[in-house]
Amino acid sequence: MKTCLLKFILLLSLLFVIQSCASNRNVPKAQDIVFKNVAVISMVDEHILENKSVYIADGTIIAIDDYENLNLPKKTLIINSDGKFLLPGFSDMHVHTDHEEVLSLFLANGVTTIRNMWGLPDHVEYREAISNKEILGPNLYTTGPLIDGTIPVWRNSFILDDPADVEQAIKQMKIDGYDFIKVYERLKSDVYQEIIRVAKEINIPVVGHVPSLVGIDAVLESGQQSI
Repeated sequence: MKTCLLKFILLLSLLFVIQSCASNRNVPKAQDIVFKNVAVISMVDEHILENKSVYIADGTIIAIDDYENLNLPKKTLIINSDGKFLLPGFSDMHVHTDHEEVLSLFLANGVTTIRNMWGLPDHVEYREAISNKEILGPNLYTTGPLIDGTIPVWRNSFILDDPADVEQAIKQMKIDGYDFIKVYERLKSDVYQEIIRVAKEINIPVVGHVPSLVGIDAVLESGQQSI
């Protein structure tokens, strides 16, 4: 079978890896692994590939084939997977996580990508550390601070009440490394529209709630990428 570039996850193997680490910053070196005789749910179509063996080297799937057809290095870890299923990792599109120690628990539960919906500088650091294989965690994307109006729903929100202040604030959030801008419920309409304008100009997506003074129709027309 042709080389498969999809990244799969087997919960049993991840639990083994995570439990073998003394801390979240003790990332194990990549090892050649074979999941032997596993049922593969590929998401390409509705068929399950029964009793296949999946060979992974350096974090990439090299082959999905019958075990007898694989040419394996001597030190390959063989995981007997009879009666088990292998499937792509899950994505959680709305999380709030504030502690580095929690990140590996997403992996333990099969979640390999998360979108953090209230960002702080720590989240940008976590994202880079995960990318550099310095800590264990899922692929992490994060918004910037929650942006709200003068009387915010949540304490510690980033307050924008004047359209004149929007451009500098939004551009700084992109400079700070956030992946998205998050808008919230008590923004004024003129401030919201300026956020959308600046975000489009600098090519950073806007996500979040529907401000009550803007309304759903205007939000849908604005190009806000998710609600």
